[in-house]
Amino acid sequence: MANASGAEVDAAQIGAVFDSMPPAMRSSMQKDLAAGRQLELDAIGGPIVRGGERCGIDVSTTAD
Repeated sequence: MANASGAEVDAAQIGAVFDSMPPAMRSSMQKDLAAGRQLELDAIGGPIVRGGERCGIDVSTTAD
């Protein structure tokens, strides 16, 4: 999706960032779910789903 939009993405660099994070670290969505708060699913995944539709890219994993 990023490449289809003209962005340059270094998958190895992104992987290295995730690998360097502490194992106990939790995303804000994980914290919201645990606290029973409403999740911001459209705000986070919506642009990916809409961009996939616009570019003809299968993003069904995000859409589900």
